Amino acid sequence: MGPRRVDRQSRKVDDGARQNGARPSRPIAAAVGPRRAREGPPSVSQSSSSSSSDQNQGHNPPKRPPKQRKKPKQATAIVPRKRFYRTRAHSNPLNAGVGGLRVPAAPPAPERWRAHFPGALAAAAAAGLPPPEVRFADVGCGFGGLLVRLAPLYPDKLALGLELRDKVAAYVRERVLALRHVQRGLAAAAAAAASAGGAECGEGVGAATTGGEGAAAATAAAAAAEAKAQGAAATAAAATPSIAAAAATTAAAVAAVVAADPTEAPVPGAYDNISVLRANAMRHLPNYFRAGQLEKLFFCFPDPHFKASNRRRRIVSAPLLSEYAHLLAAGGRLYTITDVPELGAWMRAQLEAHPLFDEVGAGELASDAAAALLPVATEEGQKVARNGGQTFVAVFERRETVA
Repeated sequence: MGPRRVDRQSRKVDDGARQNGARPSRPIAAAVGPRRAREGPPSVSQSSSSSSSDQNQGHNPPKRPPKQRKKPKQATAIVPRKRFYRTRAHSNPLNAGVGGLRVPAAPPAPERWRAHFPGALAAAAAAGLPPPEVRFADVGCGFGGLLVRLAPLYPDKLALGLELRDKVAAYVRERVLALRHVQRGLAAAAAAAASAGGAECGEGVGAATTGGEGAAAATAAAAAAEAKAQGAAATAAAATPSIAAAAATTAAAVAAVVAADPTEAPVPGAYDNISVLRANAMRHLPNYFRAGQLEKLFFCFPDPHFKASNRRRRIVSAPLLSEYAHLLAAGGRLYTITDVPELGAWMRAQLEAHPLFDEVGAGELASDAAAALLPVATEEGQKVARNGGQTFVAVFERRETVA
């Protein structure tokens, strides 16, 4: 029996042992004898590796736990980043089963908007004025570019963004809260600087009044006053380290955000008049606003719905225009913008055919600050401008009576 035949038999024995769960036997020496004779005796490393492998054949080695993919952490910046709020480009507005929507049975009273506009309502209450109402509505606000730009232009008007996609609405909510935090930090830093400057001025005046007793006494009093002022400033700084740290952190973060995007520059006293609400404006807009409440209604880059069977999903249509006219006050304006020529012609034709809307001429639009923001404020408008595209703007005004 040759060595090859012995090797085949040993392999058959090992295969049977493995099937029965037993430990396979070591190779027969006669099967490998001629090869070992030709190759020479095994080295020390080979013998040690073979012995270790023989020891590990009796049990299964411990398995390493699978590597878990780390979730990306958002940088410690003031304004949230869009890459952490990825979502679909569009959502079906005719889907009645959209989860997570709480729709009021009737338009809420102005006091019920306190969760969205706490600063504006608190300022009105402090001034003895009635709570303000929402006057601007941005339907399909996207990532809130238009809302942020409207806030400093109309500080006395409340603007509400309506967005159906939950992640996009969450992004706008965090963005508005971050900008308000920036304003509070800057206000606190300014107040702290003003109070420190006032204390130093007061001590200087007190030191000047002691000059009647001679130059030496005045010098000593001035030195004591300066030391006292420095001690008071140090005590105040030690007592409020969190305010100073927060102001420094806020200033650095704001500088970084503004350097990355100049449109995010903070405006003193702003951003308390804007907010966002996750809602289906195509189905529930009258549940949030009463008749004649709105002054401006924006539709920026809506979904074109190219298929003829999906045109009923377009946000600007004859049935919905009657609803918008019901919510707009007399003289209120409806703004539309798109980069799709067919959709722009469609919206213009629908508005021209409606008996409650008149188109605003180019002369009047030149003095309308909100109309000038449409191509440059929204994220879609900025993308179209970068790609060298064309936008189609149509602005119509609500008639007081039917023509």
